[in-house]
Amino acid sequence: MSKKITTKNEIMNARRKAERREKQRRDRRLAALKKAAIILGIIVAAVLAVLLVANLVIDSGILLRSYVLKSENFTFTRAMMSYCIYYQYESFLSYYGDYVQQYTGLDPTGSLKTQYKDSKEGITWFRYFADTALDSASDSMYLCEAAHSAGYDLSDSRKQSLRRLAEKADTSLYGRGVTADDIYDALYIQCLATEYDAYLYDTLGPDGDQIRDYYKKYPTACQSVDYYSYSIKYTDDTADECKKAADLIADAADPESFKCAIMEYYTDKEYTEIDEDDEVASEVLGSIEKTCVSYDDADLQSWMFTKADLYDTYVYDNTSERRYTVYMLTAEPYLDEQKTVDVRHILILSSDYDTDEACRAEAERILRLFLDGDASEEAFACLAAEYSRDPGSAFLGGLYRRVARGDMTEAFDDWCFDSARTSGETDIIKTDYGYHVMYYVGDNIENWEMDYFTDVAGEAMNDLYIAYSSKYDISENSSRVYSIPERKR
Repeated sequence: MSKKITTKNEIMNARRKAERREKQRRDRRLAALKKAAIILGIIVAAVLAVLLVANLVIDSGILLRSYVLKSENFTFTRAMMSYCIYYQYESFLSYYGDYVQQYTGLDPTGSLKTQYKDSKEGITWFRYFADTALDSASDSMYLCEAAHSAGYDLSDSRKQSLRRLAEKADTSLYGRGVTADDIYDALYIQCLATEYDAYLYDTLGPDGDQIRDYYKKYPTACQSVDYYSYSIKYTDDTADECKKAADLIADAADPESFKCAIMEYYTDKEYTEIDEDDEVASEVLGSIEKTCVSYDDADLQSWMFTKADLYDTYVYDNTSERRYTVYMLTAEPYLDEQKTVDVRHILILSSDYDTDEACRAEAERILRLFLDGDASEEAFACLAAEYSRDPGSAFLGGLYRRVARGDMTEAFDDWCFDSARTSGETDIIKTDYGYHVMYYVGDNIENWEMDYFTDVAGEAMNDLYIAYSSKYDISENSSRVYSIPERKR
């Protein structure tokens, strides 16, 4: 039972005690809050310090110096791989331009690590670019080791052009912590591998005597034929009707009547001749004229090269694709003796510039750089390595070997195969890609020799790659590729 308070003093004392207890409780709560705040502040500060250090470490690139691929004489680091991944990505964006999301589904504003190129397989866009870069780098390492063993290296001028390219690169595009030195190291390995690969391919191909011996043994394998062809698709319900239409076209006696028969089938109108200004005819007949050196179907191959006479026709039933194709031989088997050519170029992409005039001005500036120097082929190659936006030739100094007519765009072909063209000649041409600073190297083997050369050199290169993979030991740590931090967006 509580004590009864009866006096005024006791009442006042009780109040004072209660107030002191309340003040003590408030003081204890305040002290606890201050202590908690101090502890929380320490924790926050520690976390911030860790994050700051982590960001400084990432930005410094220290963690990116670890290797992804390592051989006896070469190392490919995470930083170099980050450059390769994002270089491919930037080239991908440049190729598709504003339509990249429409055509590929990739949102350039989003994370590559959370967007899927193949959701069923669980492959993100980052993984896709990383795997592509890793495969390419691995092949390059084997070739670089082979080049090192053979005493093969890039020229000093080529190294200097790669150094200039690396120094002017915007490193922020290629991942946090990537430096110009990392870019140069990646470029050096890629360029050395590409150049040595081309050197091997050229030296492993057959020489003139070997090609002539092959022709003596297998003359038809080196020959070409010219022909017209037109296809008619069919279904179960229309097969008979389409076969009759194909047979009517095959009744043609010469190229002109062959074209007229096609147009009569296509328009259901009578034709006695083809008007060159007829837009419908131009569209329908624009792709019927062809040349080939071989055909997958053995019966068709035999007809073209051994049985058919000039203007003979043949109806081929492609049951897998459900279409009839009518062929007319327009030139009997022959050797295509037109020379292939070697040419260098520097591509200035129109998509890199706001106006056509700016793109053209850059091409003219680079040509002036070349003409104001020693104007040698090596000098042009160095400029191509530094400035060209063509990934297929930049590492080779812009070089394309054994180009046949029809391999390139029309404007490119027309320039290369101008009969007045001379070695060392330069010019600027325009294509759908942009402007090309051109350098004509000279002619090479004839078209008919190309297939055999390609078969022999290609088979020899495959054997070499197998030998290199056994001879040279390359350590791989692919997990370090997939953990490369995304670049800042």
